[in-house]
Amino acid sequence: MISDQALGQHSRMGTSTVAFAVAVASFSVMSIEILAFRFFAPVFGSSIQTTSMVVTVVMLAMAIGALVAGKMRSLQHREARALAYCLGAGMAFTVVIAFAHVKVLQWMSVLPKVTASALAAVVVLCPIAVSLSMTTPLAVQLMATRGSLGSTTGRLYALSSFASIVAVYLTTYGLAPYIGVRNSLLLNAGLLFASMLICYQSSRRT
Repeated sequence: MISDQALGQHSRMGTSTVAFAVAVASFSVMSIEILAFRFFAPVFGSSIQTTSMVVTVVMLAMAIGALVAGKMRSLQHREARALAYCLGAGMAFTVVIAFAHVKVLQWMSVLPKVTASALAAVVVLCPIAVSLSMTTPLAVQLMATRGSLGSTTGRLYALSSFASIVAVYLTTYGLAPYIGVRNSLLLNAGLLFASMLICYQSSRRT
């Protein structure tokens, strides 16, 4: 576990709160990506081209989110509040997609298949992936102190990877088959909402 001493002196957000936020964000990004394959298939097919497009868009969006969060040097120790906002944005976009993804994909389907799948992935997945991929860099800023940055970063990214692995199997074999795509998306939104509230309450004490 990451010691509470690893928290920066300007932030008193608990270790477990930060870890929970990272785990939920990582879980949701991967879970939503898996669900996207499910609702893209009836419209665009399940070809390797469609799958590659979805993966590429999500990875690019995550890279953008991490890059943006890493350059947020003007926060002046308000990373805890920013973390809550990122989770809230991811939650809001997930709720919208839960109810609008069918219409969005239908609108895109008039375009050539490769173009349509790429554009649909950008519209449907990019806002969520960008928002949620900002959480781990912000968490690193919250937790890191001099002399422990490498250890802190490694443990947070290990937690992120583990949560993503859990999401792959739980979404594939549990959520999607038993409660469906929309309910799975709303479940992810609920997790993000809970994490956002916890982080926001913690940020008010910093």
